[in-house]
Amino acid sequence: PYTLGGDEAWHGLLARQVLAGQVRNPFTMGYMSMPTAFYWPLSWSLRLVGDTVTGLRFPAALVGTITVPILYLFARDLWGRRTALLSSIFLAADDYHIHFSRLGANNVWDPLFVVLALWALDRGLRGGADPAQHGEESQVEERPKEPSSLRYRFFLLAGLVMGLSAFFYTGARLLPVLAGIYVAFVWLQRRRQVTQLGLHVVLLILAFVTVAGPMLSYAQSHPNEWNARLNQVGIIQSGWLEREPELTGESTAHILTEQFLRAAGAFHYFPDRTAWYGAERPLLGFLAGAFAVFGMAWAAAHWRDRRYFLVLIWFWSVIITGGMLTESPPSSQRLVIAIPAVALLVAFGLDHSVRLVCRLLDIGRTRENVVLGVLVTILAMSSIYFYFVEFTPTRRYGSANGETATMMGHYLRDLEGDTQAYLFGAPSMYWKFGTMLFMAPQVQGRDVVEPLDGLPDFLDDTAGTAGRGIVFLFLPERSGELVWVRQAVPGGHLLEFYDSKGRLRFSAYETP
Repeated sequence: PYTLGGDEAWHGLLARQVLAGQVRNPFTMGYMSMPTAFYWPLSWSLRLVGDTVTGLRFPAALVGTITVPILYLFARDLWGRRTALLSSIFLAADDYHIHFSRLGANNVWDPLFVVLALWALDRGLRGGADPAQHGEESQVEERPKEPSSLRYRFFLLAGLVMGLSAFFYTGARLLPVLAGIYVAFVWLQRRRQVTQLGLHVVLLILAFVTVAGPMLSYAQSHPNEWNARLNQVGIIQSGWLEREPELTGESTAHILTEQFLRAAGAFHYFPDRTAWYGAERPLLGFLAGAFAVFGMAWAAAHWRDRRYFLVLIWFWSVIITGGMLTESPPSSQRLVIAIPAVALLVAFGLDHSVRLVCRLLDIGRTRENVVLGVLVTILAMSSIYFYFVEFTPTRRYGSANGETATMMGHYLRDLEGDTQAYLFGAPSMYWKFGTMLFMAPQVQGRDVVEPLDGLPDFLDDTAGTAGRGIVFLFLPERSGELVWVRQAVPGGHLLEFYDSKGRLRFSAYETP
């Protein structure tokens, strides 16, 4: 995306502090109450790829890419190669997944953690034989079990991944709960076939606690800091649910129902309400959304099958915890962990609807595969077209302030030498927004908060800054104060910066 969001920029600024040795503890909470460990892979990327926006966003691109083959392995083991191909192709081209794989934030790490952990956990629970030994159309697979000496490795891997996820985005806290529900469901269905489950679960818990131990210790010692973000956006923790009935006159049940419907409709009906994505359509296109509905119906009809139960509990737990129980659903950044589950639902809908139609029309398996290939290609190309041709040029990501700040960052970055900038942006935008700080680190910025009604009295602060240029930045609503700056510093040069739609975003008055 063109815009470098303020949250992205602050992640990058803290990663620079890691490189400078100013941030040394990866086991605490940082910006936006996120674990600081995330700044270490960002710092490595800034050093290896470049201290630029590209370097800041490269880890997300790498993680988003790795998630695709991991989803293929996960889906192949549970449903066969056809479903694995359909779901992984859709995920690779899904505009929602592509978008968060191109941001310098930690949201997109959640899909990788959840797919890898659930794949390892399922391999441990069932033994994990060669999927080629089983028909791809079978709905309940009974695979030969591996020796316990091999199975325990998968439980250890699942625990390790779940522990590692505690150092990243808040949504990954759902993963241990999801794993526990799945283990309990499998044990209730197949308790005689799942041998030594207690020992293996203990190994999983030990691996999880060992890896996540520093953050769990921090959470125990600093519960308010650990839960700060949840306390801010959770409708129960923040008191929003208690206040809303008085403000709206609606009952609590009605409000909760509306919250649930808005969250559940994120992929099919309601557009994102945040600047994290901000597309004017739901998170799925119409055709993909229709197949996802078919897939959801198929999964619900076969919920006793552990495989479909897993996808159902995965999707709906995210909808409830990341949507219904948080303010302003649907908020795209809180539902990212559900993206692979949605890809699987789309694959289910594609596979079973095409299979049913082909059987009714007596179409052979080869032509059936061709139809599936054509349909998944159409879905992939339409998603790619939407993201790169329709959505990206609108610059909706990052808010209007984010776009303005990015334009300022490009301008300031190209200035020669050290520069002192005065930003006339309050109350709409402040220098601490972060984007200008990251993109133009050589510039010293200061906010001019109070509107000028006479000659500025702050210019004495620049006395003695020999060789440092001075630039005054004005948002359009404060451009009237330029007259006072020109009287104080005459002879400067005024530049105006317009966006792609011809709207004035800011003016820059450069001193001689």
